[in-house]
Amino acid sequence: MNQFSQSQVEAGEQKAATSPSHQFMKSTRIVRLLVCIAASLLILLSLCTSVVAVPSAQAASSHATSNPTLTKGVNGNPWGYSFSGHKLIYSPASRFCSYFACIHNFWNGRGYVVECYDKQFSKSGGIRGACSYHHGVWRALYRP
Repeated sequence: MNQFSQSQVEAGEQKAATSPSHQFMKSTRIVRLLVCIAASLLILLSLCTSVVAVPSAQAASSHATSNPTLTKGVNGNPWGYSFSGHKLIYSPASRFCSYFACIHNFWNGRGYVVECYDKQFSKSGGIRGACSYHHGVWRALYRP
């Protein structure tokens, strides 16, 4: 007949609760719980993204069918300006700087549109000193 005092039983439970195997089991449960939470968040995020993306994709496709000549270019610009082509841009659209990061005196330029090495755009392409305060000319921008 085993008789243990209440304090001996409590001491044994405390010892078991602090044993390495108990700590391992406890940390394993915590890791599993965190993995479940992360998976749930990813599923929710993907559902929210797909709900938002579907209407915008439908809007873009219906817009493209109503105006087939409209093509989006670099930075989502509606004029189709890109870094490949052969038609330089000497007269960019008036809202050009709404889509591209322009240097402060962009509209004073007398050349074609170029991107400087610091990712800002200048209208002094083909002119000596273009982008001189912006680490030089990187590449030209073209119209379709």
